[in-house]
Amino acid sequence: MALAEKSYPKSYPRSYRQAENDIRYGINMRPSLLKPVKTEKTAPKPEKAGITHTPGVKRLLMGALTVAILVGAGMIITTTYASAIKFNINLTRGMTTELMGEIENLEVRIKTGNGVDVIERRATEELGMLYPAPEQFVFLEEEPETVADFAQYIKENAYQLW
Repeated sequence: MALAEKSYPKSYPRSYRQAENDIRYGINMRPSLLKPVKTEKTAPKPEKAGITHTPGVKRLLMGALTVAILVGAGMIITTTYASAIKFNINLTRGMTTELMGEIENLEVRIKTGNGVDVIERRATEELGMLYPAPEQFVFLEEEPETVADFAQYIKENAYQLW
């Protein structure tokens, strides 16, 4: 480095002095102003064969994209609505199952409450009822009066007001 500093006076910019050292050690970091770099000219790329985007095609593509977005949004809304309905159905099924259990419990209570022994126990305990003694029985016997001509009997007694 001391040699490079000696070869260029201090008035030169440091980059020139540094470039000398870089070249000496095999590193070429000289700016392009100092050494022009040859660039290779590349052949122009051939145009890709395909759809040309004219305004009509762009409108068609935008329309198709809009339809696709609307269909997707419709599917999302439909799925959401279907899940809400399924939730309501499951809730109703649960309530129905619960009510069926209550109905079965009430039916069991009715069947046990309609037994003769249950009715007898309630009559004696709650209402104070007793079985009658044999001398308390009363038998009613009446011979029915028979009318030979019932139609004639109705005619005679129909308009009697006294």
